[in-house]
Amino acid sequence: MAMINIRRDVDDVFYRYKMHPIQSKIEGKGNGIKTVIPNIMDVSHDLARPPTYLTKFFGFELGAQSKVVGEGATQRHIVNGAHDKEKLQDLLDVFINKFVLCGECKNPETELVIVKGHVLRECKACGKRTEIDKGHKLSGFIVKTPPGGDKNGAAANGKKGGKKSRKGKHNANNGEEEAVSPQVGNGDASPNEDDLGDDEESIAKIQAEAAELAEPETKLGEDEWGVDTSPEAVQARQKALEEAMGKVALASPGAGDDEDDEEDPFGGSGDSAYDQLGTWVQDETKELGEVPSDVEIYKKAKELGIETRSKTLTVLVQCVFSENICKEIPKRAALFHKVLSPTSHTANVQLIAENPKAEKNLLGGLERFIGLTHPDLIPQVPKILLAFYEGDVLTEEALLKWGGKKASSRFVDKETSRKVRKAAAPFLKWLEEAEEE
Repeated sequence: MAMINIRRDVDDVFYRYKMHPIQSKIEGKGNGIKTVIPNIMDVSHDLARPPTYLTKFFGFELGAQSKVVGEGATQRHIVNGAHDKEKLQDLLDVFINKFVLCGECKNPETELVIVKGHVLRECKACGKRTEIDKGHKLSGFIVKTPPGGDKNGAAANGKKGGKKSRKGKHNANNGEEEAVSPQVGNGDASPNEDDLGDDEESIAKIQAEAAELAEPETKLGEDEWGVDTSPEAVQARQKALEEAMGKVALASPGAGDDEDDEEDPFGGSGDSAYDQLGTWVQDETKELGEVPSDVEIYKKAKELGIETRSKTLTVLVQCVFSENICKEIPKRAALFHKVLSPTSHTANVQLIAENPKAEKNLLGGLERFIGLTHPDLIPQVPKILLAFYEGDVLTEEALLKWGGKKASSRFVDKETSRKVRKAAAPFLKWLEEAEEE
């Protein structure tokens, strides 16, 4: 099922925070009619809020009894009455606005914190703390069911005695302040570090996948900046958010080097040159009935001043391909060569290899294209990478470096990044063996 923007008021196809659209299943009839929410575990994980909080919220807003029946894989979240998915999705928007989005910057990378009976949203992006309406019934429920206190929905991390905030400054045992949930699922929280809700089956599955990947514990790198809470990092993120919200002018990238390539290409509000390029390609595709030619796309990128920018590749890989990407890659290779090595009129592997940031951004866009837009293509990851490799678009060095690194949350959430990289394992193994031979 296609993911949707957590903030549905943001009409930006490159908005980085995604979630599963909520589903509803109506059962029974007469006075016994009820609505079961079959995918509430997925939605709660995307929002980084315990599933019981969502179920209780629906019950409070609809004036209906809500309950959680069973445990683990058999757990069912039920709200009395007949409620279609459209109604629940609209209510979910209210929940997101009240209990997920930062009250200052409207970013969903927040963590709930309880301070002396007050529920606060602590933003990992701008560093602000904003209070949640204490008068709402769910606020009282959250205070009564902090981490470790609700077996059906509190944000447990699989350890006894609840959990501590990653920052290390909110002690869950001091009786004053407790962290209730990790930051949003599409942010930087690793399934091995913080809580994913009490869905034991999901936790076991994620931990098993992580074990198979055998990723060593390393210090956070540049791709995990969302969890760096140093004053310098907070200031840097605040500046990026101000640019995204239009508080300061967004300078159009020039044709120089890629100094800004470590910035998030999806953190804007839809006004950046990259967003404009992506929107233009999609609009032209709808009007023409097919994706514009390589020449037209390159001319548009040049008009926007981003024809030599690495992040342009992140946008292109999401816009010019469809579910038939394996067949389309050879036809579009020239366009990627031009952006990867703009000084060459033909494929130049040496020039491409000298532009690792470009390949990194291309692979990041590929993670988004496969992991979020076309998850059904995950089994075809080896074929897709082989097509890029044989077309001299991606080099052995870049592919092996990408596959050997720990899953990153720069372009997608870590779980999605991990799935895509895990699916690439057979191709990467072949590539290593081919190198040795």
